[in-house]
Amino acid sequence: MTNEDLRALKQQIAPEEGWRGHLYDDKTGRTITRGSMVNGHPTIGVGHNLDAAPLCVEAIDVQFEHDLQVTVNATLKELPWVISLPATAQRVVYDVAYNAGVGGLLQFGRMLSALKANDYEQAAQEVSTAAGLSPARRNNLAELLRLA
Repeated sequence: MTNEDLRALKQQIAPEEGWRGHLYDDKTGRTITRGSMVNGHPTIGVGHNLDAAPLCVEAIDVQFEHDLQVTVNATLKELPWVISLPATAQRVVYDVAYNAGVGGLLQFGRMLSALKANDYEQAAQEVSTAAGLSPARRNNLAELLRLA
């Protein structure tokens, strides 16, 4: 199949399948949310049936890269001083923002205050007892802060 044939095939199939950036039920067309009953197959994108084939590694990596960049940008917009932190401390901040959202990150006020004051041991203590993060994640983040 030539590149031109492939483009024609994409133009043929895309309108039939639709283009959706959210998970949906291919039988009903309804968005799948927590607790949804699915009558058909969970589907995303242009008719990608997740029952038949999970997302490919490349698609997951591209989305992950995008999500990381969005997280970093949103964090720096809200907390521009984070850019002046050592790399390991920045990674902790971005990790929390990725996991909890920037709004959730802002709930870590004592950790953020300690970071702003360059008190990495205090920041490590704060993150190690933070609710909302798994114990393993809390421990890993605290260790990163101790390396800052």
